[in-house]
Parts: sequence; structure tokens; C-alpha cells
Amino acid sequence: MYSIGSEKHSYRTASTIDFDVGSANFDGLQHSFLFHQECNLADHYRCFQYCSLFPPDFEFERDKLVQLWIAEGFINVEITERIEDVAELYFDKLVDDKVIIPSKTDTFYGQMIYKVNALAGSAQFLTGSDYLRIDEGHLGEIQAAALHLSLQCKKFDQKIFDDLKKFKQLRTLLLLGGTGSPTKQLRNDSFLGFKLLRTLDLSSTGISELPGSIGLLESLRCLDLSETLIKLLPDSIDRLSFLQTLRLRGCVEVHALPKDLRKLINLRHLEFDIVTQLMSMPKGLRSLVKLHTLKAFIVGRNDGCGIGELKNLNNITGSFCILKLGNVLNANEAKEAAIGDKKHITKLELRWNDYGNVNSQIETEILESLQPHFGLKELQIVFYHGSKLPSWISNPSFTDLASITLHECINCDILPSIGELPSLKFLEINQMHSLKDINSLFCRNQGTRGYNAFPMLEKLILDNMLNLEKWSGLEDGDFPSLHYISIRYCPKLSMLPVLSHLRTLLYLEISHCMQLISLPVGGMPCSLESLIIRECPIISEQCLKDGEQDWFKKSHLRDIWIDFKRISLN
Repeated sequence: MYSIGSEKHSYRTASTIDFDVGSANFDGLQHSFLFHQECNLADHYRCFQYCSLFPPDFEFERDKLVQLWIAEGFINVEITERIEDVAELYFDKLVDDKVIIPSKTDTFYGQMIYKVNALAGSAQFLTGSDYLRIDEGHLGEIQAAALHLSLQCKKFDQKIFDDLKKFKQLRTLLLLGGTGSPTKQLRNDSFLGFKLLRTLDLSSTGISELPGSIGLLESLRCLDLSETLIKLLPDSIDRLSFLQTLRLRGCVEVHALPKDLRKLINLRHLEFDIVTQLMSMPKGLRSLVKLHTLKAFIVGRNDGCGIGELKNLNNITGSFCILKLGNVLNANEAKEAAIGDKKHITKLELRWNDYGNVNSQIETEILESLQPHFGLKELQIVFYHGSKLPSWISNPSFTDLASITLHECINCDILPSIGELPSLKFLEINQMHSLKDINSLFCRNQGTRGYNAFPMLEKLILDNMLNLEKWSGLEDGDFPSLHYISIRYCPKLSMLPVLSHLRTLLYLEISHCMQLISLPVGGMPCSLESLIIRECPIISEQCLKDGEQDWFKKSHLRDIWIDFKRISLN
């Protein structure tokens, strides 16, 4: 295997947090290899070998490698198993064996980034000649029998594909590097002769146009065009009947998917950025019943583009966003989507149009018809114009629901009784401008007793509530796990509930609440460590009066900031 050198290739440029890891020793790595080989774990063994294609500094997320393994046919499963679940178990095993090691956290996508242990990447004798990692200067020295090839190319150009034509048996081609190279397009004959190719990775190569001959790669399972300058995918892509993965992350020039995407009936993973890329969806996505990864669906008004296209897409997994819900005409249309049947969605964002005339009653009925399954973990409702939130959001059967965000629900004038949700840890409500009063119904339904409201809630944010005047109705024992409260930009708020019984509260911020006349009756809980008050003239003045600091001294407060000035307790 040829040396790649020290140049670093990053799959995605993003804000990251370094992850401190150690490296496995060679004996441990060899033991992992022999374990898979001797136990005749063929799938594990091939997944292990595949890791040798990556340079030590090449960074990737778990989903990318899992999709590559699946494309190569390395994962065999029973009928009742999901192939992605099994592949992820293999990935976790290689992490445990330190063949794959965590590198950093991608804060843009909120996921861990990994790299291959340097020893795994250099142990050629463990992988054989089928797996080759080289740089473009050595292409002429390599035998044409290689099956899996990764090519580190500082300069991506047509000559690379001309030199690759001898590799008739090639199943994997990963082009690593070449960002910003002068070659923006390839000749139409560039992909001729690669009839066995299953994986083609052109990510970060600087290419802006994909030749129509891509449709001749009849065995292709995985096509990665992420972080390229591609503007339009050729119509011939609909001939790739075996394609399982199409990755378009960071392709900022792509604003539409192929019009005949529905023909790719084996597609399992369609990766693109939710808001920044597409303007609409192609017709007929209902035929892509194998889809597991579909981060977003944009509701259209034309036939074949409506929300009903989601009806049979019940394998969608992970985060899912439905945009432009203002294009849904009525509740019956919404019911056609069968959102409750999509049992593998963990995070759901329901996003309406942020403009145009709306019928508040119809939107209320539509949202009521979009109830997700009870295993949901995160829910966001954005730009909703209905007059009230759905009844289902209060159902304690949502036993895993840990996070709710309500953003710009401007016509809602009452909060639902969500205090019984057993696992809710995070709640943010912002720009709910019709809400004037938060009362006891927020914690519990009328007449309901015998439980502590919000038993697991740790963080509560009330932000930009222009007409909120009063928050009351807390009982002793409510919010027993609350650590953090932030109340910002509520200019009419004049009353807060008693907070002294919040025995776990550590942080309280009150900002731009100009009508707030006093801090809560009973003072602050003894647990409070940080108090921040900004642009609240009445209570700021009270806190700074002579003698008022005695109250601070009796508390456990460590940090007190009033209008950006730190108050000393000494």
C-alpha cells in the first residue's frame, strides 16, 4: 500500500469540538482481525477490511460508512432484521475494538465524527490486494484486478478517470480530496466500462456537472456528491435501478431532485440539507417505500406532490421535517400521510409556511390529524397559525418525548396541559404572541390532582412573548427536576409564580421584561446559583437598593448579574 502523506481530508467542514482519544496498539488490532476471521464472521471481516481504504486523517460519520458497507453487500440479515441496524452493530463493534475511533463532534449536524485507527489503515497484509489506498501518482503501478480503490488526489481532473479505465472489476471508487480543482466537469465517456461499480464517491471534488453516462453504471448502489458544485443531476440517473444511497449534503447549487426519482425503487437513503437546498419535491415519491433516510418532505400543491405521498413511507428513520404544511388543504389530506404509522421517526418537525393568508380553524384540524407515534422523542411545531395546539400533545402515552419546541405559533392563546408528559426534559416556547396567561392548566388538566407536574423537565425557555402578562398556577412539588429557566423579551409580563419550592433550580434569567414589578413572592430557592437580570428596570432597581443585598447573602448565589454588571456578595 502506498503512503498517502499527511494531507488531511475532511468529509465536511463544520464547527467541531475535538474529541480526545487514545490509539489501540498493534497487537489489539491484529487480535480484532483474527477474531473476526477465525470465528468465520465473514460480514465483520469484510467490514474490517473496508476500513483500510481510509487514510488515518479522513473523517466520516457513522451513517456514511454503514451505507458504504450495505452498498457492497457486506451485511446479511434475517427477514425480520433491518439491515441498517445490523450494520450499526458491526460499526459499534469496530469502535469497541478501536479499529474506528471518535474524532470530534460535528455541531452543525449534531453527530459524532470518526476516523480509522492509523494502524488499521496501514495494515495492508491484513487486507490483501483487493483493497487499495493510493495516490494518483501511482495509478500506473497498480494491477487492474483491484476491487476496492480509494484514491487520494490533490488535483481532480479528467486524466484520473482515463487512468482508471483499466480497472474493469472495480466495485468501489472513493476519490478523496481535489477540492477546488480546475476540472468542473467530466467527459461523457468517463464512466464507460465500470459495469460492476457499486460505490462512487465524488464528494468534495469540485465537480459541477455530472455526465449522462452515470446512467450506465447499472450496478451502482451508492453515489456520493456531497460538498460539490453540482447544480443539476442528469435525467439518466433514473436508470440506476439498484441505487440505494444518494448523498447531496452541502450541494448548495442543487435546488431540485431528478423529476423521475420515483423510478429508483431500491433507494434507501436520500441525503440532502433540509432548508437550504430544495424548493420542492419531485412527483411520485410514494413509490420509494424502502426509504429509511429522508430528512425532509416539502408539501406541494400539484398532483403527486402532496402530503399523501408519505402514506407508505413507513421506514423513514431518525429526524424528519415536513415543510410548507400551509399547502395542505384540509384534515383529510393530512390523514393520508399516516404520520402515526412511521414508527422509526425519533424527531419530528412540523413546519408551516411563514407567509400568506391562512384559515386558523383548518390549520387546527390539520395539526390534529398529524399525530405521530407514541415512541417519538423530539417534537417541533413551527410557523403554525392555528388557534390551539393539538389535544394529542398532552397525552402521557408519549412516554419517550423528551423535547418540545413551539416556535412562532402566533395565534395560540392557551397552552396545552403537558405537565403529565413523563419524560419531557426540554421545553421552549417562543413568539406565541396571542398568549396572555400561563396558568394552572399548563401543569394539569382541570380537576386533575395527585401528581407533580413536569416530573423530568430540566430546561424551560419562554422567549419573545409580546402579550404574555402573567405566569401563575405552580404548586409545591411541580417541576421537581428543573435546573434552568430563561424568560426573555416578554414586555408585558408583570407577574411570576412562586419559585421558592423549585429545589433543583440552578439558573434563572429574566431579560427585557419591562413591566415586571417584583421578583417572585418568597424569594429564590436555596439551590439557585446564577441570577441574570437584564432590561427589567423595576426589579433591577429593587435589587440594587441598599439593604436588598441581604437577600442575596442568605442565598447560595454565586453569580448575580444585573444589567451586565456583576454584583459582589463580599
